[in-house]
Amino acid sequence: MKEEGEFHTAFARLKDDPEQFVRYLRMNFLKFDNLLKLEKPHIQKQNTVLRRFRALL
Repeated sequence: MKEEGEFHTAFARLKDDPEQFVRYLRMNFLKFDNLLKLEKPHIQKQNTVLRRFRALL
């Protein structure tokens, strides 16, 4: 069973409550979504030499 972190658990709950979302993240969902779209290429998992090496083991 995969355990999820605090943010993942809270985020699922906060998406349905805009007021709580703003309290938790200090921005509304649209601003958060826009920020995520800008940053996603920089924070996505990437294939690295180490990942490829571990895949061979």
